[in-house]
Amino acid sequence: NYTIGKVEIMGDYKPLFTVKKYTGDVSLIVAPNAVKPLVDLINSANHSILVEQFYIYRFFGKKADNPLLGALINAARRGVNVSVLLDSLYYNVETEDEQSNLYTAEYINSISKTENVPIEAKLIDRSNGIEKLHNKGLILDDSVLISSINWNENSPTRNREVGIVIKGEAAGYFRDVFNYDFYPSNRITGLSTGFAAT
Repeated sequence: NYTIGKVEIMGDYKPLFTVKKYTGDVSLIVAPNAVKPLVDLINSANHSILVEQFYIYRFFGKKADNPLLGALINAARRGVNVSVLLDSLYYNVETEDEQSNLYTAEYINSISKTENVPIEAKLIDRSNGIEKLHNKGLILDDSVLISSINWNENSPTRNREVGIVIKGEAAGYFRDVFNYDFYPSNRITGLSTGFAAT
């Protein structure tokens, strides 16, 4: 038995995405001082960027633009296809909070519409048993970042955090997980495992 939210599920959990082994080139991004390496990683993308984040703040500090969000938008402006999936649990979509995922997604989609650039943001559909999206993941072309770094000011600049960048076939595995979460209408059965590092 296991519990999702307030619902107890009977029986064995059968993940949709099974454990697999891959080889590839591995590098680290560590915080504090992780903003520039993350921006550089985003800037390295040529074709696509897929983002699953617990939250992305619009601003660093009082009103400074979030450079990670800015790098995503600039990638779209140079023709990279960018998809962003954010958590939709109540405390991440509060209308009273200007840093809410609700407003971040609206801002991203307004850039897409007004500038006609290939970027789209969604809040995760939690109707298929996903209680919350707690990932800090990023897939760029043939690389994937698996990380504990939140996209606010504090996490990459003051916290002790770590991220692993894997270049190679592993990115395809995580792309499949992302597409399962981003396109719920394509789901058949099962629950997404995501790619969280907590």
